[in-house]
Amino acid sequence: MNIGICSVYFNRGSGVICQQIKQAIQWHVPNCNISILARMSIADNKKQIKYWDDYFHPNILLYPTYQISDDDFEQWIIANKLDVVIFVEEQHTKNLSPICNKLGVKSINYIVWENFNPSELSYYKQFTYLICPTKSSYNLLRNEYLLDNAVYVPWGIDLDTYQFQEPIKKDKPLIFFPAGFGGVNDRKNEDAVIKTFSYICPRDKMNLHIHTQKEGQAGQAQGILKTSGTVNNNQLKQYYKEADLVVLPSKWEGNCLPQIESLALGRPVVITDCAPLNERVIEGENGYLIKVTEMKEVQGVFVKSAEIDCWDFAEKLILCEDKDKLYNMQLASRKYAEANLDWKINSKKLIDILV
Repeated sequence: MNIGICSVYFNRGSGVICQQIKQAIQWHVPNCNISILARMSIADNKKQIKYWDDYFHPNILLYPTYQISDDDFEQWIIANKLDVVIFVEEQHTKNLSPICNKLGVKSINYIVWENFNPSELSYYKQFTYLICPTKSSYNLLRNEYLLDNAVYVPWGIDLDTYQFQEPIKKDKPLIFFPAGFGGVNDRKNEDAVIKTFSYICPRDKMNLHIHTQKEGQAGQAQGILKTSGTVNNNQLKQYYKEADLVVLPSKWEGNCLPQIESLALGRPVVITDCAPLNERVIEGENGYLIKVTEMKEVQGVFVKSAEIDCWDFAEKLILCEDKDKLYNMQLASRKYAEANLDWKINSKKLIDILV
């Protein structure tokens, strides 16, 4: 069997999803030939294609733009004799899935719901399957928009790579906030993290580490360390290991890999009480949910933006000052991951629709 994966291909985001799909195929269909078509980010020149270290693949075609021409895509399918093409977030161009249909090739699209435009249902019906990595995205596509090609594949992580990490002993618990590139409309909500920490900073009982992938923003203030720049997954894992808990007060998310990574490493999450983030949190057990005060419309985004209560956020962080309680939550986070986020098990649902 020959499978192609077409994805934006860089550290984090879609690049990680592509790697996880590749990993699932190699686990469950070991004799399959995998071809990767790595495209540039839609925000050209802000993120660069990565094709070395963990992202190395012997059969990879690097494409210099996000937009792929019909001829180039068709030739890629024919040259690699593909039976299936898996797209990672094919939601910004509309010319590729019809080529799969023309050639009789199965097409599968991994969907993040914030980019799903309900006015384009006819486009999404062209795919053989739509992969929904969360319950909320599946319910939206299948039950509200009646797309019978939507399939729920509960996402997860390689629990052998992301093993439980005994927390490092320290005087004060360390909070970690993976800010990424910030996202559209500051959806990662860094301002809320800093504002909330300012409320609890006078207590002098916790420290905060923020890492942003934006360059040139490193700095230090009372109780806060900020690092910046693109880091590989190993360095990011080290940041998780050094921390005691992770905060993710996002305004919206499509899947939220940092949440999955945190729980697998045994780091409870303080996270926005909105879908899909609240799907993976048992309040007081493997994390806390931050109260939402308002759901706002955002132009060009097809889910509402969750505005959080920073006082409630601060109160949840204060609960984490109890080191004994926090340690029990760290153990519970890993147990939750083992029961619900084992990618080796969950990915079998992906393989079922491939073969």
